Amino acid sequence: MTYDDQSWHGDALDDWGIDDLAAAGTHIGMYYAWAHSRGLVADAVPFHNPGGPPIMRPVTTFHLLTERLVTPGQYLGDYCCGEIDSSMLTDEGNRFTEARYNDCMHAYEALPEISRLPSVYHAEDSWKLFDTVAPVFDREYTTRVGGNLPDLEADSVREAMPESAQRCRTDNHH
Repeated sequence: MTYDDQSWHGDALDDWGIDDLAAAGTHIGMYYAWAHSRGLVADAVPFHNPGGPPIMRPVTTFHLLTERLVTPGQYLGDYCCGEIDSSMLTDEGNRFTEARYNDCMHAYEALPEISRLPSVYHAEDSWKLFDTVAPVFDREYTTRVGGNLPDLEADSVREAMPESAQRCRTDNHH
């Protein structure tokens, strides 16, 4: 199941006169980067295996997010085919995303940093925006499941994540 895909937003981009499809990936990338920072992203993803069952491969690019070497939207476009789907998330990540993704997107759109823009597609793909968005997604998460989430500091996130989730993917397509 695909939860969101930047290609689904093509008509909206056209309406706003935006030619760069990556603009439709910023909000999705922010969510994925948040899910990753909270240990809700799968550490292995299925790859097509002609004539057989999918092969599970470890993700080897997480360090790009953890170390903030690329922005969330760029990561989504470059390493997630511009989408978030159920194979990319843990069971808990899927339960939360199925239940609250739309609520998270409404909360994202309501942020002053986003709501003052002509559209969500005008938001800057930056870690500064992520630092504003993450606590909003955290509130959605704690409202849904209760409890606390780990601190956003990279070392804390690494400690909170299973060791296997800290490995990186060698192939950038799922």
